Amino acid sequence: MLCVLPYVCCMALYAAIVAVHKDVLCPFTPDSLWYADVARFLSGGEGFRCNITLASDPTSVPRPFYGWPPLYPAIGALLIRLGVDSLLAMRIVSIAAFVALPVPLLALGIRLWGLIPAVAATLWVPLWPTMFSLSGQALSESLFLVFVAWTLAVVAKDATTVHHPVRAGLLLGAAGLTRLAGAVFVPALALSLLQKRNGFRAKDAIIAVGAFMGTAGLWVARNSLATGAPSGFEEPAQSLRLIPVITASVQRAFWEMTSLGNVGLVLADRWKLVLPVLAVLTVILGFYRTSGSRILVLWAAVYLVGISWLRTKGPFDSPSGGRTLAPTLMLTAFWLAGNLGAVTWRSRRRAEQVVAGALLAVLWAGLLYGRARDVGGPASTPRRHASLRNAHCRQWSCWIGSPLLMRRS
Repeated sequence: MLCVLPYVCCMALYAAIVAVHKDVLCPFTPDSLWYADVARFLSGGEGFRCNITLASDPTSVPRPFYGWPPLYPAIGALLIRLGVDSLLAMRIVSIAAFVALPVPLLALGIRLWGLIPAVAATLWVPLWPTMFSLSGQALSESLFLVFVAWTLAVVAKDATTVHHPVRAGLLLGAAGLTRLAGAVFVPALALSLLQKRNGFRAKDAIIAVGAFMGTAGLWVARNSLATGAPSGFEEPAQSLRLIPVITASVQRAFWEMTSLGNVGLVLADRWKLVLPVLAVLTVILGFYRTSGSRILVLWAAVYLVGISWLRTKGPFDSPSGGRTLAPTLMLTAFWLAGNLGAVTWRSRRRAEQVVAGALLAVLWAGLLYGRARDVGGPASTPRRHASLRNAHCRQWSCWIGSPLLMRRS
């Protein structure tokens, strides 16, 4: 019973964050309405169809084929069949996934650092602004992050070994069936499985990649044959260069690290000076000593570069969009808090403990204060915030078209 308690406590905090957002954020975005429409068609046995077209696609509606990954709307369709409203069904799936996220994160953290640092890292993740805002949204990111974390929990058996290549490939395939960005993690998965204590295991990497291709890869092949594009539609390139996009993403990560007003902005503006300082702290505090933690850094770095490259090729709203960066931010937050906690609780060197504990306390304080302002500011002016929230929701609804909120006769 005691071994279950940390999981219950962490899930309770994530659920509390969702409850906070019930009255603070508009839960629906254009993508939410899109997912709901697809799930509604699917629940009626009409396949993957959608009433929404892109600005660059004048095809008449409803579209006979829907190209986004199917897992998230398919789960929502099951709830719709039970009589749940389509938008509410998609939000329920997203919230349930967010509340379940501590399970794979905590399992992974316990293997890497022990119980107390793992709990500290798991509780820290939802306090980063992007993760905080995703908690109440009707979007696929939460489900995607669960599968990514679950894959890592399978890959990192302990600090020095990896195992279960088939299971890891299938779980990452499920992530790819939730968001196509799951394919960005395939190189990280292969590299993680190649390196073992007793040498290189190419067979494990090949098996894992094969399992991924047998799941998400089949969906991409189907899309490409049916529509001529992996995602079901083509978008013009953004005319962006890779390095500026990576730079913008790094700046976003530094801002989210504290999100404490101007402090986060200073970190973002001075990131070239901050990076060497963090590198020195990494060496001093011994972050590099735990090979399991290096897997987290590898996955975060591969995703950052991969998703930045994709931004130069296709439909992304901004160079440093938080939702697209969510996996990098989650892995970075988890790695940083877990390692700081491990050094604070387990290091035999007093100086290391003091430095790590002080840094952990400062960052915790910044994140807590930032989220308190996010919630407390609107709460102090409820009428003004309500009008802003309603205007925001109306803006998205008008952008898509109100008929999508109505059931078809």
